[in-house]
Amino acid sequence: MLYLKKNNMSKYLSTIHQKSPQHKKLFALVISGSVTLIIFGIWSLVTFNRGSQIIVDAPKDAGTLKAPIPLEDIKSGLANSFEAVRGQINSLQDNSGTADTNTTYGE
Repeated sequence: MLYLKKNNMSKYLSTIHQKSPQHKKLFALVISGSVTLIIFGIWSLVTFNRGSQIIVDAPKDAGTLKAPIPLEDIKSGLANSFEAVRGQINSLQDNSGTADTNTTYGE
């Protein structure tokens, strides 16, 4: 289906106009889904990563500070993101029982 090798990718992109419409739609879905996933990942890391703090004016005798490890920061960011989403879903479920579903609207 999709060729991921460098030489084949340029050939694939130059001949995609000859493919069936279904194949073109599938290719567009894969590309748009990938871009959306990347954007969502960056957004969630920026929005929900509130756990790490930077000490600006630390005293010299404060002891040794550990340098942040990028993979641990990403891991904690994803964990915080999933916890925030889970909390939002739980709050929606808790509040759904209080909604007035018997309201009727006049015609």
